[in-house]
Amino acid sequence: MKQYIKAALLVLLIIGALFVFDAFGGSKYVDRDTLRETIGAYGPLAPLAFIVVSATASTLLVPASIFTVVAAILFGGIFGFIYVIIGAMIAAIVSFWLSRHLGRDFARHVAGKRLQKYDDLVQQHGFATILYLRLLYLPFPVVNYGAGLTKVSFRDYLFGTFIGVIPPTFIFVFFFSQVAVTQVSDLWRWQFFVSVAMFIGSFFIPTLVKKYYHLRER
Repeated sequence: MKQYIKAALLVLLIIGALFVFDAFGGSKYVDRDTLRETIGAYGPLAPLAFIVVSATASTLLVPASIFTVVAAILFGGIFGFIYVIIGAMIAAIVSFWLSRHLGRDFARHVAGKRLQKYDDLVQQHGFATILYLRLLYLPFPVVNYGAGLTKVSFRDYLFGTFIGVIPPTFIFVFFFSQVAVTQVSDLWRWQFFVSVAMFIGSFFIPTLVKKYYHLRER
């Protein structure tokens, strides 16, 4: 019975937080253009506002891609990358903690043996599994909450997430910072073509990582 209460509490917390988020005008942050104007209006405090909003929204299952685009436009490639990483890591830690403490018992009770095979996998290859999942461009909140339902250690989850989000975040922020140009002639800069090449190449990173770990196990 306790596991059902915890699971219900997790669902109620997320739903309740969404209602509060919306009641205080949080829904406007889901729109890219409105988000950019609202965050930009904070001036020197814009980075802090961005981190708080992006971390909160990602914890509440809002797609992280919206904030990646806004960060690239508002802060540029370097600082946009840093702020996205900070917000993503805060959301990843909070979501994992909620899922582990409120959803793990329920998942184990319902899934049973089906969950056990994933537990065995992450206990042996926790870091590699999380790293691989992060590189697959799966929805960020899905991996956050899903990992908390397994036995993956917090250490493996934390480092796998941190290292795993760096390549795609850097590539996406750099890409969108180059796409956000005011003149068509700017599209012919070498930085734009590099960003496009990196964006396309990023889809091959998970395959390379998987092959690397397969070779190590031989």
